[in-house]
Amino acid sequence: MPKENFSTWLRSGAVTLPKFIVVLISIGTAATVFFNYLHTFERSILPVYLAAFQALVCLILFLLVPRPVAPDHILLLDLRDIIAPHNLIRKLQSGKGPYKLILTQLRQTRRQVERHVDKADRTLLSALVRDLNTIIVGDGRIYDPDIFSETKLSKETLDYHYQVDSSDTRANRMILDDLFAEELEHHPRNEQTVDRACRNIRLWIQLMFLCWALYYGVTALSEYNKKLELTKTQTAATSSSVSAPTVDTKSTTQISAEDSTAKNRMFGFILNVLSTLTAVFVFFLYVEMSELTLDDQTTRSWVQLQNNSRQQVRDAFNQKALFACVAILVICLNAASFIISHKIIQSSADTIIACGSGIVMALVVGRLDSKFLDPGTWVVAVLYLYAVIQPLAIYFDDADSRFYATTLALFLKAFLWLVFYWAFTDGRLWNYVVAIRKLLLGETHTSAEALGT
Repeated sequence: MPKENFSTWLRSGAVTLPKFIVVLISIGTAATVFFNYLHTFERSILPVYLAAFQALVCLILFLLVPRPVAPDHILLLDLRDIIAPHNLIRKLQSGKGPYKLILTQLRQTRRQVERHVDKADRTLLSALVRDLNTIIVGDGRIYDPDIFSETKLSKETLDYHYQVDSSDTRANRMILDDLFAEELEHHPRNEQTVDRACRNIRLWIQLMFLCWALYYGVTALSEYNKKLELTKTQTAATSSSVSAPTVDTKSTTQISAEDSTAKNRMFGFILNVLSTLTAVFVFFLYVEMSELTLDDQTTRSWVQLQNNSRQQVRDAFNQKALFACVAILVICLNAASFIISHKIIQSSADTIIACGSGIVMALVVGRLDSKFLDPGTWVVAVLYLYAVIQPLAIYFDDADSRFYATTLALFLKAFLWLVFYWAFTDGRLWNYVVAIRKLLLGETHTSAEALGT
């Protein structure tokens, strides 16, 4: 099972890379706010430094999104893992070395298995699965060199058994797979599908942070361009105060102002496109965490569950396609505002993008609030604050308000990354994906129920 909740993990004394990174980001953002308060830097250059710092942070977070770790409890058996139930019981009844060892460790079903002669029923097999799961997660390993001396185990199992940091649970499951190669599904039946789903979640998170890095990089270029234009304006004003303005001077100033406006509009268009792409990736992340996006029809089990998994996969794809089409329409609206330069169209595009970004982020935070992840109420409240900031961004017309809002947003982005880092490395994300897939497929047995506890 997952090791510890987010608060416990955060308060633990161990200094880890993610905590160190978030501390550095917090120090950097606090220093930026402090310098802005004291006016240490020229006001026109500070936004450039801030945007560049934000782009660097998001790029680092993009590169450091961890790979998902699979917890041991995914190795537990369920009824669908039994391929040949009658042969399974016959092997246990054979009394040979390792099979006798397994039989003696069955807590609830030993006598039933020993006396069994008819076709195995579902009740007996359910109890047998719980007993086998108790063996898998039991204290220590079932491997004994003397008992297994005449039994051929696979090279993969033996190599894993002698690894220094190997897991007892996985080693026991691998031994059972070798002993009952034709009777049990290879461990675990849906591990590859769950792994693909977790990797897809990781991909959307990476693309989300990459878009944020590009967004802040373009913002830094935009702010630097504004600084250059401000410098040119101040230089022109100084020169015009020394000598009387001529027609050529006025014409040059007007052309420069129009050129600056065109550049600002271009930067605004690029930033809106990146914001829209970010919203798309965040929505794809939400769909990956809430719907069935991958189908697993590879089981050879004697139990065939009736479900509409393929239809659910199609529905999830349709949700993504529909949102992508809406995003394309928003980009087209933004392009129209860039070409026509109509204030109402531009404000409409900005409002749609800001509200859409806030909504999709709130959807993802709602998924993180699942009891299968359960980071804590205060963690979810902080992340909802970030979702609220998104639609309010269009009202930050004042330079100082925008500065403090973007600074807070950077810390919240790092905090979101930290929560995902915890979920990935603690095994919570894997546990979440397994549980969601079971609920969507109508499989309501939890790992505790599989153990009979």
